[in-house]
Amino acid sequence: MIFIVISHYSVHGNIKTYGMNLGFNKILLDTTQLGGLGVAIFVMITGYFMYNKKFNVSRIVNLLLATWFYSIVINFSVANINGYQIDLKLFVKTFFPVLTSQYWFVTAYIVLMCVSPFINKLIENLNR
Repeated sequence: MIFIVISHYSVHGNIKTYGMNLGFNKILLDTTQLGGLGVAIFVMITGYFMYNKKFNVSRIVNLLLATWFYSIVINFSVANINGYQIDLKLFVKTFFPVLTSQYWFVTAYIVLMCVSPFINKLIENLNR
């Protein structure tokens, strides 16, 4: 998780390490590519715990509703605080964050939740 947090901090925080003296901060911020490793490990751990779990539509619906709610609250709050208008493109991304991959990990996670029963069936039928 620390790799993912550092990756978000340096990538989305627009932190530039160019010209920074070599030290702990520079080394830490230059390891932003480890965020992808953190995501891969997180997905593998999720797959381990999802094995043999029964498919549950309500889990997907709850995740979709929570993502939708926070997308609207965050985008409209930021627009209100910063005093800018929400254009049509941002409006569509705000109200359809999963379909537009505004939050790519939630989209990928929902796809994983939908295909997990098939992956579990495949695992059960494989020879060791």
